[in-house]
Amino acid sequence: FPVTIPAALINLTSTASINIIETRIESSGDLALASSSAVEGTATATGISEYTNSSADAAVATSIIESIATTNIFGVSSLLVEGDLNITASNKTNITTSGDATAAQAGAGIAIAIITNITEAYIEGTSIQGIKASNITISAESENQISTQATASPGGATENSETPESRTENQAKTSDGTVEVAGALAFTKLNNQTQAHISSDQINDPSIDTDKLTIKTTSKNTQQTIADSSNVGNSAQGVGVAVAVSIADINNNAYIGSNTSINAGAIDIRSEERRVGK
Repeated sequence: FPVTIPAALINLTSTASINIIETRIESSGDLALASSSAVEGTATATGISEYTNSSADAAVATSIIESIATTNIFGVSSLLVEGDLNITASNKTNITTSGDATAAQAGAGIAIAIITNITEAYIEGTSIQGIKASNITISAESENQISTQATASPGGATENSETPESRTENQAKTSDGTVEVAGALAFTKLNNQTQAHISSDQINDPSIDTDKLTIKTTSKNTQQTIADSSNVGNSAQGVGVAVAVSIADINNNAYIGSNTSINAGAIDIRSEERRVGK
């Protein structure tokens, strides 16, 4: 009887957005505009002892995640706030992906995680009345905790239809050339964009009046991508090559764009970033 390959897939999308578009707001106190997105998931595939085919995958786990948090004031909008104005966006992901083929007799262990985290807080364009508040804070905070781990079967793997190159966006290479076969393959791809800003396409828009303007971003990223083929013996029918590839496209920006008129007693612009990888 055919043996089903153990496979696990999580495909999660989360979107949180607050959009103030062509609106007039007057507040006698504080005004808080806040979006928040959080995604947590685990994809675990575990090999089974009945599996003996070295030319196929023995355990495949895949995580595809998109998390978006956006807070913005856009277009012809006017805000008069007697207290503080806080424009914030927060975005967190915590994703674990494990393809463990240890229990199988042969075949590859595969773990693939593709994570997109977009976090934005901004003001773009206002009317002639502009935005006035005691203090204005524009803040975007993102955090990603990603663990991707693949473990080979004792019998290792032989060549099959999906190469390490095709699974890692052509990144499975060494100084000696392309890796053709992998007993364990772990691939993590992170796209993290964290932005906080004020900008406009028109001169003197938006017009900002405040005692203190704070624009800040914080980006924290922990990536662990591990491929383990240490349990493949010398007499195995397949190879025990382990391939771990981690790609990160991270942009973390806090800024004031062109064409902006600002009247402030103090301006604080900060961008903080932390990366931990293995």
